[in-house]
Amino acid sequence: MDMLINIIQENKNVLENKKSDAVTWQEKESCWKIIEAKFNATSGATYRSAKNLKTKYEGLKRETRKKSACIRAETYRTGGGTSTAVPLTDTELKIKDMILLSVDGMKSDFDSDHVVTVGKSQLYSCII
Repeated sequence: MDMLINIIQENKNVLENKKSDAVTWQEKESCWKIIEAKFNATSGATYRSAKNLKTKYEGLKRETRKKSACIRAETYRTGGGTSTAVPLTDTELKIKDMILLSVDGMKSDFDSDHVVTVGKSQLYSCII
């Protein structure tokens, strides 16, 4: 799985491009063919098609988004105490870095959850 993510990281600008025109789709398809060739050249005996690799990557992205949402919900949960959320693995962190906008969304200085850092302490601003 790490090998697949490392190969995808090399091509993330093409694969995570949000444009949806014909040229972009052709670039993505050819990119998946390149990933298929690299993956199968280094994986040994197991052959995976571009479609299988793409499906696996989409599933990993989906699971990373879900896990990140649980961590974020646990962070803002009331009641105090320690967090019970399971941290992201190294592979999940790599995936999150590639799809950061779709996981965390856009940051806003005007949101009620905005965190202001002052020195070493953090002040949580809450707009009422």
